[in-house]
Amino acid sequence: MATVDQPSPPSTTRKVTMQHKLWSATDMEGALRDVEDNYMSIRGASRKWGIPIATLSKWLGGLTTTSKKGPPTILTYQEEEQIVQWCQEMASCGHGLEIINLKAVVSQICEGRQTSFKDGMPCNSWRSGFKARRRELSLWTVVGLNKDRALCLRPTVVSSFYETLSKAYAANPYGPAHIWNYDETRVMASKNGAMRVLARKGSRNISYILLKSHDWITILCYVNASGQSIPGFYLFKGKRRIQNYIGKCEPGARMATKQHVWMTKELFTSCLHHFKHSVPRDVSPMNRCLLIFDGHDSHVALSTIQEARMLGIDLLTLPTHTSHKLQSLDVSVFSPFKTYFKSERVAWIERFPNLEIRRVELAELSSKSLAKALTISNITTGFKRTGIWPLNYDALTQDM
Repeated sequence: MATVDQPSPPSTTRKVTMQHKLWSATDMEGALRDVEDNYMSIRGASRKWGIPIATLSKWLGGLTTTSKKGPPTILTYQEEEQIVQWCQEMASCGHGLEIINLKAVVSQICEGRQTSFKDGMPCNSWRSGFKARRRELSLWTVVGLNKDRALCLRPTVVSSFYETLSKAYAANPYGPAHIWNYDETRVMASKNGAMRVLARKGSRNISYILLKSHDWITILCYVNASGQSIPGFYLFKGKRRIQNYIGKCEPGARMATKQHVWMTKELFTSCLHHFKHSVPRDVSPMNRCLLIFDGHDSHVALSTIQEARMLGIDLLTLPTHTSHKLQSLDVSVFSPFKTYFKSERVAWIERFPNLEIRRVELAELSSKSLAKALTISNITTGFKRTGIWPLNYDALTQDM
């Protein structure tokens, strides 16, 4: 990164952003007067006069009465501003910077300067000060995104989907209660993934006793843009149905068993019939609804499309590798569902430590977790964030 010139003196115009010591004694007097005499809130006075809330609070509490300026920063304000913009741009294009990368850049900028850095590399105290000054940056835990998904989220691909959706809305006056999203998710009876538990400080190799059961279940969910949902479709692995595993699930739920538990044309057709008979309003060729889902091969077979049209269901598939951003259920429902399910599973194990979670209990725990996750707020948020309803071409840009 090129070295920039020293910053010009700050203007006399007050700024809303709280940069290092841009306020004057007159500003402080005005802020104190507004809070003490005019009953203005500290936050309101802070915004009005451009004084940090912490600084104003110290003055009001008598903890300080001087405006002594702290030591100068190693980087100039303009240099830090360039670094902030660079970090934001790299994160927006999927190549976010780690702390070690940030330190390396700062080390390059400061090459040849007199600094307190050990071996020329910024220390943790500099990082803490930089983080405190630049509140527009924060550390995030990233979500892995493979290259195929990233490429399929190109603006041309997403815009094409929205154009198709717009034409569907123009051809049929779907209301929010007639716009549905369908997706499937899976949960396991035993623990899956790393856990974080409390233990003695300094401990090593902390273990957790797992259940022997390796049963898992696939759940098919349906939600609409008005915040409604229908009973789930539970799919178990097995050649034949031995018993009713969903007796303790929500009323109206259905189940099926398959030797290989992945979606097939026949199974998806059964799911369509379950959807038609479970929706709150009658679905017919004269009262059609729109069902949005991912473009799996079993979903777009010709026989499936013909069957759906006869039932009064218009099918719309999402572009390949975009369901993590365009699938409403993926965006706002399945994540809280998995969280609720893990809590329910832990509570069940603590209650019955010597028993195994059978399929009946697995379905029951899944049903309870779904009931908590399928709230009107979660469902409608998913449709809004994906831009499906209300139709918003810029929804993904705003969410990234």
